[in-house]
Amino acid sequence: MQGPQRQYTNEMHRKFGFFAIFTPGTPLALGDIGTFDKNQFKRISSLKEKFGIEPKIRLDTTREDIDYQSEGSVTISAKLSGVAALPGSALRDIDAGIIVEFNKENSTVFRAKGVLTHSIEDTISLGEQIVQLFKDSKWDKSWTVITELIVADSATILISQSADSKIELKATAQVDAADFDIADASLDFKAVFQRSLETNIVAKSGLTPLFRTMKIKTPIFSKPKFKTLGVDKQLDDNITSIDLLTPSNVDSDFKESLSFGFSDFDQETLF
Repeated sequence: MQGPQRQYTNEMHRKFGFFAIFTPGTPLALGDIGTFDKNQFKRISSLKEKFGIEPKIRLDTTREDIDYQSEGSVTISAKLSGVAALPGSALRDIDAGIIVEFNKENSTVFRAKGVLTHSIEDTISLGEQIVQLFKDSKWDKSWTVITELIVADSATILISQSADSKIELKATAQVDAADFDIADASLDFKAVFQRSLETNIVAKSGLTPLFRTMKIKTPIFSKPKFKTLGVDKQLDDNITSIDLLTPSNVDSDFKESLSFGFSDFDQETLF
């Protein structure tokens, strides 16, 4: 069984094609530099902090909402004020709120309002700068850069810890039945009951939960010919092109094959 981190990042990538930061409340910015370990991004610096590079940003202006929950694993129920509370519920008859129940561990509820997807304007020029930094022995080939970033006005992200995880949320602001949204920060939700939740982020503003990154890449399915050796060399199957890339051979063995492209999702962590 996968742990909550892997389950969450895998589900988000399958659904949206973006990496997900764990924990979801961790702030990110375009130009952040980091490394991946089993699809988990670890920030180490930024282009500005490390190299004084400030790429032009393309700002998204069209807001949308994102709504996702693990299929067949989650039940979300709204309760309006004046409706009788269910037996055993922490919500009273006069309360308006939402009840979220899980029937499987590591299941996810992801709801984001007012989503914008910002990006770095010119990744071609950025890639040229990064390749030059690598040639100058100033860039580590394992580093990756955030080039697309999803920002939400507000978002709710819940991840279950067990098959009986549950949370009951009371809206402390007035609720319009037509706009009863679990990610709406204006409803000022308060948890009146919760059980066995791995992650509990409710209607939090300014989250940056999803992103894409780019990095130095070499061909995945072919080994380079080493001109410096004079003859082709049979490589061990466990050795990849990127393992052999160095600042000293980038203009000889890798001149035609080096690129700056989107980071790959490690499919081996899906199972």
